[in-house]
Amino acid sequence: MMASVKWREDRGHWEVLWREPKVIQNPDGSTKKKWSTRRRKAPSKKAADALAREIETAAAVGDRWEDKRMTAVSTIGSAVEGYIIASKRRPKATQKYRASVLQKFMDHVGEDTTLDRLDVELLRDYADHLDAQGIKSVSRYIGTVEQWWTWAWNNRKTYPGVQEPTRLTGKDAEIQHRPAPAAVDTPTWEDIDAVLLALSPEGTIPGRGAGYGYRPQWEVYRRIVLVQRYTGLRISQVVGLRWQDLDLERGWLTIRSNKKGAKGQSRDRVVPLHPGLVSILETWSRDEDLLFFRVATKGKRKGQVIQIKGSEVAEVLGGNDKVDYRTKKRTHTAGAWERAGIDPEKWADAGDRTNKRGTNAIRARWKSTIAGAASYELATLMVGQSTAGDHDSYVAMGNPEASPYWNKMVQALEAIPEVEVSRQET
Repeated sequence: MMASVKWREDRGHWEVLWREPKVIQNPDGSTKKKWSTRRRKAPSKKAADALAREIETAAAVGDRWEDKRMTAVSTIGSAVEGYIIASKRRPKATQKYRASVLQKFMDHVGEDTTLDRLDVELLRDYADHLDAQGIKSVSRYIGTVEQWWTWAWNNRKTYPGVQEPTRLTGKDAEIQHRPAPAAVDTPTWEDIDAVLLALSPEGTIPGRGAGYGYRPQWEVYRRIVLVQRYTGLRISQVVGLRWQDLDLERGWLTIRSNKKGAKGQSRDRVVPLHPGLVSILETWSRDEDLLFFRVATKGKRKGQVIQIKGSEVAEVLGGNDKVDYRTKKRTHTAGAWERAGIDPEKWADAGDRTNKRGTNAIRARWKSTIAGAASYELATLMVGQSTAGDHDSYVAMGNPEASPYWNKMVQALEAIPEVEVSRQET
């Protein structure tokens, strides 16, 4: 067994590398032998050469440098598997998020990597890898890995070999949240306002006059897009709004919990309303409790008021293609983006007509604007966090103005421009 010595210029120290056998302990108690690469840093070239000679001498007499015996140690993959199993009592969204993040981590470091290789240098290397790919919230990814590392340490009898965890995030964080750029792959405010106009009687399409093909039922969808434009909320939250959630006098919006444990929706909270939206909402009638609804025209619920689905909004924005299976004739219905002369394919994932990506593009524009004016953290705080631990930062119901975040939220909303269409409300 040969040991090599190299200078790590990126880390500023000498390093000795060698291969040696280890016994891998599986979760079921069985073991297997595997050759793994080990490394150890040295303060100087002389010390590194001396260490290399020691390692080679031990190997020459059939011994193992360090503890003179093979040590049972678990792999990163087995500890991650155990952690995911232990997370089954968590909300499904949390399980899915953890599994996704840790899979990305294992793809980078290797699931067969032994736990004794897990150290702060490995975390820094992974953080650099994430940053190179342009991931906005590197600290969340690293923080999830750190949570798993702490869990493995607390269960080190089951997963031997794990070292005591050290952190890059937290109070003395080396990694900070990075604000999202003010302009990413999203529509512009002019694009969104053009869509609002396309959903109104004044809307025009190339080669046609104003109002060509307009349908009166589009008005409710125009209003839905208008509210999402001003609030940045998920479309499922927008279509579920009720008048009781709005305090127009104080300029507050209460976001009710929707699905327990779902991303950004597992706790009631309050956010400020944009003054421009308040002035628009004051002109709307309150015939029903729901802000947005339609009357069923067929089926068992014919004649009843029903809540509009987010998928309906996505179809109105993106259009649809249908095939008559008797005549095989294909028909195309133009969506609002197309009527406005805007190609949604220029936005990443925004042009998929099979889901709600068109509404996601509007939400992304809102978040990017707030992040550019304030910070990415404040933008996600206003529209809904993606991890349960961050929910503690939400502005709670009761006296939201007492929250340290409230004034920052109000100021950040100033970055959202007023709607520039010829007809806002009648």
